[in-house]
Amino acid sequence: MKFIKNMFKRSKLQWFIYSLILSLCIGAITFTLNNDALYKQTIAKVNNVELISKTHTVDANHREDTVYTQIVELKGTNHKHKGEAFVITNTYTKSSAYDEQYYKGQKVFIKAGDRPQIIGEKRDTVLVSALSVFTLLLIIVVGTKGFYSLISLTLNLCITLFVFNFYLSHTHIPMILIALIAVVLCTILTLTLINGFTRKTWIAIISTLAATLVTLLVVQSTIYLTSAEGIRYETMSYLTIPPKKVFLTTILIGTLGAVMDIAITITSSLHEIKVTQPFSNTKSLRASGYEIGKDIIGPMTNILLFAYLSSAMPIIILYLANHSLIFQTFSLHWSLELARAVSGSIGIVLAIPITVWIASTMLGGR
Repeated sequence: MKFIKNMFKRSKLQWFIYSLILSLCIGAITFTLNNDALYKQTIAKVNNVELISKTHTVDANHREDTVYTQIVELKGTNHKHKGEAFVITNTYTKSSAYDEQYYKGQKVFIKAGDRPQIIGEKRDTVLVSALSVFTLLLIIVVGTKGFYSLISLTLNLCITLFVFNFYLSHTHIPMILIALIAVVLCTILTLTLINGFTRKTWIAIISTLAATLVTLLVVQSTIYLTSAEGIRYETMSYLTIPPKKVFLTTILIGTLGAVMDIAITITSSLHEIKVTQPFSNTKSLRASGYEIGKDIIGPMTNILLFAYLSSAMPIIILYLANHSLIFQTFSLHWSLELARAVSGSIGIVLAIPITVWIASTMLGGR
């Protein structure tokens, strides 16, 4: 209720900004609905769908499924096939593991020719709509900082893509070194954009980078001393570069988010204590920081664990459905994810004392 009341108390300038952003989001969605000419692939719109058959199947493992066949009538919407009619037979299953059902009104990519085929659905409208909702909620709920958070998110994405392309063009440079430079840039950009050039920001930056670097050294030392026993690189065997380098890079980037969250949370809390209680000394701030760390360490480690393990769920379900042994399946597909989660948890644990020590030392004076 308080949030709703505060919404109506906002200034005319804020409502103007909200209206402007809403208009931009609507414009972006409208653009995706009418941008077929910008694609190189042939796009067609589904005008009619007719189901012509339905068959029940049972595979060798006694799993039942249903196979459907539909006649899809389409009309081209771009390039030389604009206005051209297509009739395509599409077969899909109820499980929809490797195929897809199409509906009237959808836009799809097709391969035109003597035997036209549907390649896949045009999904840019869905993606832009989801991004628009996220942008609106972020700015309405968080305000100006939400806008800066969105900018930092975009910049971090651009930096990450640039790093990947840069490494592919300069493979003689160690991947971990390029990732370290990207981590420093992302940390400085994110915290500076959100909190400005303040002492609190620099404390969080120093704490984040220090904790991330220490975590990487600890993980690297552990892998070296144990000869990477228990870490299964088989799921990365398709890579043409040593999987260990990629694994360490993913740990570095994945740990950064959790460590940054811990650093800014503790730093902001201690800064607020210092502002409201100016005579707080280093010792009292340090005690408060550890208490805050104890409260957030549990939820943060659980979030990290679930985030990593959930990414491997589809392939694990597929293996178990094909009667693979549970231990073998989990060992193969969760060893890397568990290693990443444990490494990130180490970063979270280390970030608390490092941040508390740095923040209390820098804020403990008068």
